[in-house]
Amino acid sequence: MKKTLQIPEDFQYLNPGTEVTLTNCDREAVQFIDRIQEGIWVFVLAGTGVDGLSLQPAAVSANINQIAGMSPSTFMARPLSDVLGWQLLRLAREVFESNQEIPLQRFSQSFPWNRKVRFDLALHRAGEHLVLEWFTEEFEAPHLVDSLLEMAIGIEQPAELYHEACRVLKRALHVDQAILYRFDNNYNGEALAEAREEHLQAYKGLWFPDSDIPLPARIVMAKRPVGLVQNHSKEGQALVFREPSKIPVDLSRAVGRAPSVMCSRYYCNMGVHGAMVGSLLHRQRLWGFFSLWKYNKPLRLGLRTLRELRMFCQNFMELAHELNERVNRNHILMLKHRHEVLLEHMLDAVDIDGAMNEVAHLSEMIPSDGAVLISPERLVTSGLCPPEPVLRALTLWLQEHHGHLPVYFHRRLAAVFPPAQEVVDQAAGVLALRLGRRKAAYLMWFRGEITQKIKWAGKPVKVADLQDPDKRLMPRASFSLWVEQVRGFSAPWQTYEIDLALALRDEMVMVLHELGNHELVGLLSRANEARRAKERLLGNVSHDLRTPIHGILANAELLEQELENPELLEMTADIVSSSVLLTRLLNDLLDQARLDAGHVSLKPSSFRVPDLEKKVRAALLGLTKKTKVPLAFRWLGSFDEPVWMDADRVVQILNNLISNAMKHSPSGEHVDVAMQLNGTDQASRQLVMNIADAGKGIAPEERGKVLEAFHQSGAALHEKTNGVGLGLSIVRGLLQIMNGRLEIDESDRGGALMRVTLPVPPMPHKGGAPPKAKETRLKEIPSLAGYRLLVAEDNKVNQRVMSRLLSRTGCDFDIVTDGREAVTMALKNNYDLYVFDIQMPNLHGDTAIKELRVMDVPAAKVPALAVTAFSADEDRRWFLDCGFDGFLAKPIRLASFVALVLETLKKP
Repeated sequence: MKKTLQIPEDFQYLNPGTEVTLTNCDREAVQFIDRIQEGIWVFVLAGTGVDGLSLQPAAVSANINQIAGMSPSTFMARPLSDVLGWQLLRLAREVFESNQEIPLQRFSQSFPWNRKVRFDLALHRAGEHLVLEWFTEEFEAPHLVDSLLEMAIGIEQPAELYHEACRVLKRALHVDQAILYRFDNNYNGEALAEAREEHLQAYKGLWFPDSDIPLPARIVMAKRPVGLVQNHSKEGQALVFREPSKIPVDLSRAVGRAPSVMCSRYYCNMGVHGAMVGSLLHRQRLWGFFSLWKYNKPLRLGLRTLRELRMFCQNFMELAHELNERVNRNHILMLKHRHEVLLEHMLDAVDIDGAMNEVAHLSEMIPSDGAVLISPERLVTSGLCPPEPVLRALTLWLQEHHGHLPVYFHRRLAAVFPPAQEVVDQAAGVLALRLGRRKAAYLMWFRGEITQKIKWAGKPVKVADLQDPDKRLMPRASFSLWVEQVRGFSAPWQTYEIDLALALRDEMVMVLHELGNHELVGLLSRANEARRAKERLLGNVSHDLRTPIHGILANAELLEQELENPELLEMTADIVSSSVLLTRLLNDLLDQARLDAGHVSLKPSSFRVPDLEKKVRAALLGLTKKTKVPLAFRWLGSFDEPVWMDADRVVQILNNLISNAMKHSPSGEHVDVAMQLNGTDQASRQLVMNIADAGKGIAPEERGKVLEAFHQSGAALHEKTNGVGLGLSIVRGLLQIMNGRLEIDESDRGGALMRVTLPVPPMPHKGGAPPKAKETRLKEIPSLAGYRLLVAEDNKVNQRVMSRLLSRTGCDFDIVTDGREAVTMALKNNYDLYVFDIQMPNLHGDTAIKELRVMDVPAAKVPALAVTAFSADEDRRWFLDCGFDGFLAKPIRLASFVALVLETLKKP
């Protein structure tokens, strides 16, 4: 089971026997409930023996006499072969030994002493136990998936899909109410849709805090695809243990376990008799769930129906994601077209005043009730906006409290800016873009209030702002029904809306500046074309250059393993170092393009600053030998505590500044690198890095220019420096997103001194020792004997590289040239790992793995690695979403490839 929830490190369940109350129900050990629902029979086997793989009875539900005609103790005393039969016993051992997941897989079984009565059986491994659940045999079940797919034809909007899915479930399962819940990033929830009997209270539109579905319940939801409460008023049957056990039985994924204390009280309070839950997971995250309620009767369902609901939820999630992506894509295209029209009209204006008049159409750019462009000199409004005094006061408040942010948004403005309470019908929510640092100038959109009638499961003690991550709705004083009219909220601001607003703001500022100078009227069209050309270059460079570099580098590294002649070894090492340098220059180009497009994001982690020295020295080893300019690191002060930063970006800044210093230092001199951590507390710490060389220095008039892309100082133009003038420009871009600064001065030896100051964010939690860096040089090829790999690669050179490398590992392997062949071979043979290139003829690698993952065959569960020339973060996320377990971007260092193969093969 892949991890789907972020569980705090200090989270602890209640100790066994602790009374569950409203104040501690968020830590209720719901997975260890030892009672079983009526009409379901549970048998627990425990692993024993030296290897822990032999099975013996551990516990059975007290109602086993209903189907076995004997007491629990007598049942557990009988040999397993008599109870289960040899065929089922063999299957149970296979499931336990392989630790495989069989989510609600249905098996039909009868007991040896009564062959006439048959039962449906589900089984799964839970830690050191194997859990078997018997259900009364169900001969027919509703075809939920067929109904879903038939209903989805022609649906264009997600809300329609949500509503129709609830209708299908209510009608097919004969429940009184079907509700679709969705979680936000903080696990507050919203009832998106429902289907109900007319006399029942509506739930659609309800927002509820994360405490309504506590973390223990969400953990169970993420593990168990379907939950069932047949009759909450029935206490259920006890789980009878053969002998006292020190290891509790985890029934997280057992359908038959009785509901928890809080769950029973909740359903009792709501008047619900029986209920069923279908979990919805998207990209390995708990997206939401279907909740199905029966008010006046128990909910009796068999295993066939539960399996149908599980498959219904899986298919619904795929349809919902695809539909949302399509709608968002169309919406973004429409808004982009509106942006272009607005900017074209602004460019057609003869002066700034004329251009500002066009801004009156701003409310059409982002779905809103009104928009305003405000500065000390101007006020341009569109649609419904607050009066000017409120707008001026809001502008000053934003500048004072959030002036450091380029964008600020809130869907309950009056909670943080009280004057907005008087204009809540016009400005319940705001999306504001800062247009300048020195003066209070903002571009703002407003959304009016949306009132909601919310039905809480109990009276709220305190209502908190859902956007504040440090506040939550407090535990309920009781579980009595509470209906509340919620006011003051606007519709939420979507992520793509915020991104589009930022892009529009940048282009508007550019247009207004150009019009202010009465020149370059055609700048917008050229800028758009340049941006599109840059994006095309980024894609072409990423794929077309990385693939041949990979062939050169991989073959050279393989040659190093075979050659013994010192001269040939030196030549091969030159090829490797030159390929690494070419890769670095390529990465510089790509990083600059991504920085310009705003596509670079930080990935902080816990590490110790002194560990960076080894990475820097390894990266610059070739340049150190070539320039004969060594590095001298100095560590000023204490570095005992780890820091929380993006280590790779810090190393990139150091590499760019140090390599620049080495290139401009005379041979025999050294580059001095002084590192220091300032600040005594977590909130004020700064990492200061001073890089000083002994070169000719940088003239004061050149210091502002050296940070520009493709710029090289006058002295550098006459020196043999390897680079394209992007190093310092990339440093500037990285410092901007890391909120750092760079100062250029003269060093004590007359050269240049680069001083970088980076704020160190507070550590989010206590981290352990940082992981050690992986080896990048292939010292010895490890053995993969006993494994069989399937490689899909269309490039002939890379095919030969793979063949040579894998032949040396001792594994069996097959190489095919496209994705269609890969799918065919995967279904025909048994493999331990797939290694697929992405861009191939006939069928791409990502499409091939998606086809395999949806099949109900053993080949669908084989781990897979993506080896590709696409290297952006969004590409990596896409490949993992498609079903790959790992990712390597070309050009690949063979040590990294072999390490990832071993790591993936050894995963349980």
